[in-house]
Amino acid sequence: MREEHVDDEQRPEGRGYLMLLVGDERRTSDAALGIALRGAGHSLRIHIIQFLKTGRERGEVAAVSFLTGVSLSQYGLIDVGTRAEDIPGPGIAPERLEFALREARRHIAQRVTNILILDGLLTLVDEGMVPDRTVLELVESAAPWTDIVV
Repeated sequence: MREEHVDDEQRPEGRGYLMLLVGDERRTSDAALGIALRGAGHSLRIHIIQFLKTGRERGEVAAVSFLTGVSLSQYGLIDVGTRAEDIPGPGIAPERLEFALREARRHIAQRVTNILILDGLLTLVDEGMVPDRTVLELVESAAPWTDIVV
């Protein structure tokens, strides 16, 4: 796949990118972490919210501790030894989902995050737990220099 550089002036309406990563949870998470790694290499501020995952023993949790400018928070129920299919019901409790969405809104409102990764949010939209309008509101509220990865 060929990569093209797009200057900020060429972005539509001077907005950041909305990147929708579709596929199974593992591959989309890996792609999002690659975006975070690359952003960290360019001294960008990145925050990752994992809506479905939990556990300090995850590789990405350890890796983030070595990356300047990258932070991560977890709200889900799926730990390293569990697959999403093994959990009866959603991979996040409703009250934890509200906390995670509040955190996403806070990062958008503070306008200091360059890349906001909402890992697992698209799955929750697909499952009907989060209205797609919520994602659109985050995008519409984001600063022009903020890219959002879902």
